[in-house]
Amino acid sequence: MSTSSNVIADCPARYPYLQNSYNNAMLSDVVICFEDERVYAHKVAVMAASGVFNAAFNSKFPVADQGTFEIKGYSTDVVYAMLRHIYSKPPEEPSPARGLEEELEHHFAIFLIANEYEIQSLCRSSAQSVVQMIKSIPLPNPLPWYYQKWPSEERYSRSREQLSLILVRTATLYIDSKIADTSLLDTVLQTYFDLFSDLDSMKRHLKLCDA
Repeated sequence: MSTSSNVIADCPARYPYLQNSYNNAMLSDVVICFEDERVYAHKVAVMAASGVFNAAFNSKFPVADQGTFEIKGYSTDVVYAMLRHIYSKPPEEPSPARGLEEELEHHFAIFLIANEYEIQSLCRSSAQSVVQMIKSIPLPNPLPWYYQKWPSEERYSRSREQLSLILVRTATLYIDSKIADTSLLDTVLQTYFDLFSDLDSMKRHLKLCDA
């Protein structure tokens, strides 16, 4: 099943006028704190997007009435990405300072915070960001490089290594984090099968070994 229709439905700008309230003190009733950052937020907005925020502010615990909510365990870039998504703001452009591995880990971290805070639309959005990374890599050809239209063997090897890295890192993320939500893994695997048609073709192109 194609995920393109889901992406369109789940992209930011679901509530375009909500963007004007992002980090706006007007009508703000809670401040989101993380590391040294503070962002003015609105309980009704974050509760509508997140199961965790909804449970916290509807609870009988002190957090429901406090004016601040602290987020720990994630970088400022990742928390900002979550808040921008909640407020229907477009995601920031990929940082040119981040290489492929760093960019991949960034999207993985966004998926993890989305999973923790129960924001399904952000889970799907981060999965699609990984898909776009995969699709931006030239598809390697299993023929010897000198039969191909590649400019050099180096480019062929780099393409294969990058595609293999994304696949392996995605599997490792699930093994290490024990995530119940398999949407990222399912989306990545479907993308690879769309590219390579079957498992044998994928193994041949990427030089994968049986586990």
